Amino acid sequence: MLNRHPFKAISAMSISIHIHKTHREHTDGAEIVEAQGETIGACLNDMVARFPGMAGKLFTASGQLIRTIEIYHNMKSAYPNELARATQDGDEIHITVMLAGG
Repeated sequence: MLNRHPFKAISAMSISIHIHKTHREHTDGAEIVEAQGETIGACLNDMVARFPGMAGKLFTASGQLIRTIEIYHNMKSAYPNELARATQDGDEIHITVMLAGG
């Protein structure tokens, strides 16, 4: 591929999203999905574009995370403002499901 901007490196960030076992039926069984984006929200949207079944498992109709979804960014809780957190090449996102009920 020819780089037409010799002073500006063109690179795509690669973020690994670890899928909770209960959601793998929506990712064709994949435990880890590679995504791109400058924020956690953008990475999740990139994943949902390829695996549309994940949308209803992660997001409400208004685009917020479902209450029982917990996001970890590089093994640390991303709460609050999970979707707005910046990502860097090589980062890892873990999607977990909190148990509810009693």
